[in-house]
Amino acid sequence: MTKELFFRFHQMSIWILLTFLFTNAYAQEKRNEGFRSPLDIPLYLAGNFGELRSNHFHTGIDIKTQGVEGKAVYAIESGYISRIKISTGGYGKAIYITHPNGYTSVYGHLLKGSDKIEAFIQKKQYAKKSFEIEVFPGKGELPLEKGELIAYSGNTGSSGGPHLHFEIRETASEEAVNPLLFGFPIQDNIRPIISGIRLYTLSDESFVSPYLSNSLGYTAVGSYGNYHLKDNPRIEAFGQIGFAINTHDLLNGYPNKCGVYKIEMRVDSELVFETDFEKLNFSHLRYINTYMDYPLYRDSKKRYHKQFIGENNYLKIYSTRKNNGVIEFNDGKVHHINYHIVDSYGNSTSLSFEVFALKQIPIPIRREQSQEGLTLFTVKGPNFYQNDAFIIDVPYHALYDDMVFTYEEKPAQKNTYGPIYTIGNEDFPLQKNFSFIIKENPVPEKYQDKACFVMIEKDGSPSYIGGEIIDGKMTMKSRYFGSYSLMVDTISPRITPVNISPNKDMSTYNTFTLKISDALSGIKDYSGKIDGQWILMEYDTKKETLTYRFDNEKITKGPHVFTLYVSDQKGNMKNYEAAFIR
Repeated sequence: MTKELFFRFHQMSIWILLTFLFTNAYAQEKRNEGFRSPLDIPLYLAGNFGELRSNHFHTGIDIKTQGVEGKAVYAIESGYISRIKISTGGYGKAIYITHPNGYTSVYGHLLKGSDKIEAFIQKKQYAKKSFEIEVFPGKGELPLEKGELIAYSGNTGSSGGPHLHFEIRETASEEAVNPLLFGFPIQDNIRPIISGIRLYTLSDESFVSPYLSNSLGYTAVGSYGNYHLKDNPRIEAFGQIGFAINTHDLLNGYPNKCGVYKIEMRVDSELVFETDFEKLNFSHLRYINTYMDYPLYRDSKKRYHKQFIGENNYLKIYSTRKNNGVIEFNDGKVHHINYHIVDSYGNSTSLSFEVFALKQIPIPIRREQSQEGLTLFTVKGPNFYQNDAFIIDVPYHALYDDMVFTYEEKPAQKNTYGPIYTIGNEDFPLQKNFSFIIKENPVPEKYQDKACFVMIEKDGSPSYIGGEIIDGKMTMKSRYFGSYSLMVDTISPRITPVNISPNKDMSTYNTFTLKISDALSGIKDYSGKIDGQWILMEYDTKKETLTYRFDNEKITKGPHVFTLYVSDQKGNMKNYEAAFIR
């Protein structure tokens, strides 16, 4: 055996040993609570805990239900139902079970509850005369045994397809805990994947070669958990530098990109930054917009985990954060950077590369010079700007980074009143709403109650924002910088019957459905009645449908009259009536 082969064999042996020890160390972190599976089918995931979503971290696991609705859902442990929330968005139909061991389990996007639970839900809906309800049963109202049927899986709320959204929360803190740490029968022997890294200059005196830009990206390549940078580039840097990594995990069975559990970054063997997705606080989920490279995600949908922390970032997922992740390069030495990525089942992947620290910047850096008259919006805030046309009010800690405030006025387009105001920089996300006030209301007096703000999308189409008149001025709140204008909504919602019509014989039907839609402001309220009595109609916003399931005890054989009232956000109304035979 040559010295070179011996060295490689020795290096590989050490790698295998370290991987084995590392994997087993993470396997020991599993929580042994004795929970059973919420489903009686093999568990394959469409999404997992900590996965990076648009404007939030995912707080549970999305379990595939074989592409269909109606799979039986069971209580993972004994306890009682402490909350039921039925909504047209979010988790749709959701059940919360409080367990005596200090945890609460959550089951979302359900089709319906079990017979006794569904009867309880409908009683509350009829009492409130509303499909959307939120109730908090007492400890003795809906007790459950471990493994008891509680519901059937569905596709309600903002679900993108049939699945069960499942969470585990600490009851006392209400923080979400990674369900994959509880030993559910989910197979995963696939190592995380690394796609690339980025370097960021974090001060005006910082520099990354070969380009004079604020950030620079490199592609990562590799396999079997061992990655390196493509073409082995020479990276030269000076000053305060931040890093970010594009990584995701795969689980057995399906190719869905999932989130990783732990990210460790070392510089010259020293652990300088560590992120782990063990728990998430619901009040912090929107900080994903500073956790990720937001502009890169908005423009290309690439999800980069940053290893440096801005001022307005209160996430509690950082177990190590030396100097908040800011690395100083100025000593003329070669520094070794190592990433170690681990999933919830201990599968791990590493990436190593070098950064050549410069002692000084090799060429002068031309930075944009500040100009008099510019308005700087700071992270701490509050930030305020006004001119003859409008007022902008951004509260404390709404921004994640300082921003030079800019605006532009463009002429009104078809159906808008007043100019189109392009406010701020879309690359700067917001944690809190800002207020936008137009001083002179351009909407004619007769349309004042129908006036609303809209965001003008890149293709020119308007999206309803809302707003109200305060002291005669149109006022709105938003968490997005962009282009805004005013419109009026005077058009009533549209009602289109699907399988009901005047004088129709409905004696063989179990349900009937209508489609409801609105051109601008959106549906606000609806109410269906048969013979003057309120009926429970389920609203599916994705399909724009209202569906009624016949209750044969209440709707007897013979002639009946169905009436439907629908209103939008600006008070425009539409009615529908049909006599039918049952």
